[in-house]
Amino acid sequence: MKASSGSQFYIVQGKTVSAAELNQMETMVNNSKRQQLGYALFNAPENQDIKNQVVYHQSLRNTDSVNFYANKIEALLNDTFPKIKFSYSEKAKQIYSTQGGTPQLDGSYTAFGEVIEGLYILDSIAKVAVDPRDRPLSDLKITIKKL
Repeated sequence: MKASSGSQFYIVQGKTVSAAELNQMETMVNNSKRQQLGYALFNAPENQDIKNQVVYHQSLRNTDSVNFYANKIEALLNDTFPKIKFSYSEKAKQIYSTQGGTPQLDGSYTAFGEVIEGLYILDSIAKVAVDPRDRPLSDLKITIKKL
């Protein structure tokens, strides 16, 4: 849940991203997705018997049996994960490497506009001092003047 979604938004300035950076982001997203899927499979009602066996053999400290049942979940994970694996399209890679953007926001936020004039304002916002999390040290407020 994005608690700030109702009051904050991003203005993305076209910083180009290398292929290596995109590959690293894909890896991070996929590691997280794989971990979440593994947890979901382990806790799924249809796998309750496997989970019970893992817990039982853990209590006996029987590593071989724990690994045997854990490998059953791993096999399910290996069958399912390729179907949901994340990767940037070739078109997206081209855009990120030439025009730039913030691929780390993909899948988490919605793009709802584009700056087409007044780019000097965007440049001045980009020069504001920020903290280590890239948040401005003081809030920036946007005011709209009536024409």
